[in-house]
Amino acid sequence: MTDEVLGLRTVHDAAELEPVATRPALAPDTVAAVAATSSWAPTLSPDATTAAFISNRSGEPRLWLCRLDGTDATLLNTGVDPILQVEWSPDGAWLAYLVAPGGGARTEVWVLRPDGRDDHQLAGFAETTATFGQWSDDGTWLTIAEADRHSGGSRAWLVEPG
Repeated sequence: MTDEVLGLRTVHDAAELEPVATRPALAPDTVAAVAATSSWAPTLSPDATTAAFISNRSGEPRLWLCRLDGTDATLLNTGVDPILQVEWSPDGAWLAYLVAPGGGARTEVWVLRPDGRDDHQLAGFAETTATFGQWSDDGTWLTIAEADRHSGGSRAWLVEPG
């Protein structure tokens, strides 16, 4: 179901979405603007030498690192699912990141080392959805909140990343 006003469509159902490039009568500069990449959610490493951020420059929201001058941009291998949030641990040893499997509403908490090693899931298994909050001051604990969509139960706790 859509409403059309002045040639603009209001989408009421995700099934009605269509790729921007196939929409009729788009001005070329509009298509170019939509095709442009963006980056968001930057977080500074504790030693202030590197930024972790999310960017769609590879097609989907992924986790990237770069130096503060923008050089040495590196895509970390976190799989194919969209990344929603990233945060350095205070000691710089870990990056916590939030994944939306299949681009859906359910989320998972993962961590990995800044060099890409030790990538593993901490929360959001099976039918639960999870998010993370702050790290402990020394970086040894990460706050996690998790909810089960079937039972309605929820819990919060501290997790060691390693």
